[in-house]
Amino acid sequence: MKHLNVQTPSSGLRCYAAVARAFHSVLSCLIYWFMTIVTLARHAMATRFEIVLHGQNAVALRAAGEEALDEIDRLEAQLSFFRSSSEITHLNARAAREPVRVTPALFDLLEHASKLSAETGGAFDVTIAPLVRCWGFMGGSGRPPGNDEITAALAKVGMQFVD
Repeated sequence: MKHLNVQTPSSGLRCYAAVARAFHSVLSCLIYWFMTIVTLARHAMATRFEIVLHGQNAVALRAAGEEALDEIDRLEAQLSFFRSSSEITHLNARAAREPVRVTPALFDLLEHASKLSAETGGAFDVTIAPLVRCWGFMGGSGRPPGNDEITAALAKVGMQFVD
């Protein structure tokens, strides 16, 4: 008796797909094995940023990583309220008394923050600094404040104060 082995088109495709997946896995491992890994780190915004880059050209990877870390430094210089020279510190110091001209990038960021605040019912709030100070988290004691302190801080918090 002779047996006829009949393969349906779908079983052949499944077999091809399995072989292709296996080949891709082996190829990925080989590429990873021969790749250069560059790790860069920097402290900014009161945290450690670490970037791990994989690729063929270590010089290009390092340049790309340094560029990304430089952008983090630029943003910190512009937005940190821990730096007396930052744009946001200047804005916070003057905005309650007078209109303050800001860069288009900061204007766009504040506009986006306002939308996020509205979408989250105020849960996202970039005006939270008075509460952070009240609880002693900004170079302070880290102590629970009294009710009067909390009430005074809350009176200064909210996107309604950003115009």
